[in-house]
Amino acid sequence: MVFHNFFKKHWLSLITTAFAIVLYLIFDFFLSLFLPRDALIILFIIILLLILFPLKEYLISQHFIIPNWDYLIHSEFHHFEFLAKFFTIKELIYQITPELMAWLKIPEARLFILNPDKKNFTMYLYHKGKIENVQIVPKKRIFYLLKLLRKYHHIIYQKEFQDNQEIKTILEKFHVSIVVPFFHLNRLMGFISFHHPTENKHANRALELYAIKSAFLIHDDILKKRIQNIARYEEEIKIAEKIRQMLQISTPPTIPNFKIQLKQVYTASIMEFFENNNKYYIIILSIPKVNGISAMILSGKLGYLFAYLTYNKENFNINNLLMFLKKEKDLVHEDYPIEELIIEIDKNQRYLHTYLGNSPQYFLKKHKNKFYRIPHNGNIFLEPKETYELYYRDNYLFSLEYTGN
Repeated sequence: MVFHNFFKKHWLSLITTAFAIVLYLIFDFFLSLFLPRDALIILFIIILLLILFPLKEYLISQHFIIPNWDYLIHSEFHHFEFLAKFFTIKELIYQITPELMAWLKIPEARLFILNPDKKNFTMYLYHKGKIENVQIVPKKRIFYLLKLLRKYHHIIYQKEFQDNQEIKTILEKFHVSIVVPFFHLNRLMGFISFHHPTENKHANRALELYAIKSAFLIHDDILKKRIQNIARYEEEIKIAEKIRQMLQISTPPTIPNFKIQLKQVYTASIMEFFENNNKYYIIILSIPKVNGISAMILSGKLGYLFAYLTYNKENFNINNLLMFLKKEKDLVHEDYPIEELIIEIDKNQRYLHTYLGNSPQYFLKKHKNKFYRIPHNGNIFLEPKETYELYYRDNYLFSLEYTGN
């Protein structure tokens, strides 16, 4: 038995040594007649380096894939062989867990890993060491099992709860014989459930170490993904601010009998002012999401608008402009719908005419009064000396006042 375990651990080294001895004897027998002794030894070393070590790697990778922990299959030191070493979350899923199942002699298991959103788990279904299915499992689907794990906070064996019908029913419902929770700072980061019991007397110690390592790995993986998302979000905000500063006019035009004052815009909105036939127009383009993508979409839309207004400056018609904005589909994105509002101001009249897009998220508010919606195609009469505030959703865009008589 001792020799058998020794051979299983060192079989490759023994074969390599035997091969080197045989190779040297062949060299010594056939080439000693033609080469001096020193040249023979040098040639032997060169050929050994060129053939033997690549051959060893080839045997390991292609034909003799035997886990280096296999000889400890019934030993309490098994988990120090592969659980105590450093490994990544990917290795945990694809290497460590199948090895653990082989050591426990359990053919089926389900590994649950908490997602970064902390609302769902990713479940890996194993059968004989191979992943057969991957699913996203909401917490509500396994609510009772999670409640049980949080209550006991340690490894649960079904055989220990044969007299507790309530717990036994929960475990049988989820086909659980052994369930191992992964806790980090009292937060459940995931768990693994085995469908069958194990006869390995050292299983509990290995599973405890497996749970500790898994909890740290999942926690670190979530932290890394959060940091990446925060960095990406901050970069998009910077892009949005730069584009907004380049595109947004800081001072509106002077309109007789009207006073317009812009506010600091904290939403993904851009405004453009232009004059045609003694009428002034304010075009507002908005997207609900504030990030670099929305800013770039708005900048592209504004570029198309500039081109249209320049080309049609002499024969401008508001209805044609509305048709252009409605038909322009090149920059439409289902996750970033552009909402539009056009305000027409006649310097000789005390009303605004509004043209609203399909998403009525723009609101007007008298100073210290309640909000009211802007009509799709209609007039808003302004009281003299009264301040009106325009909002997109909850964001204050600008104030307007009729200063005429």
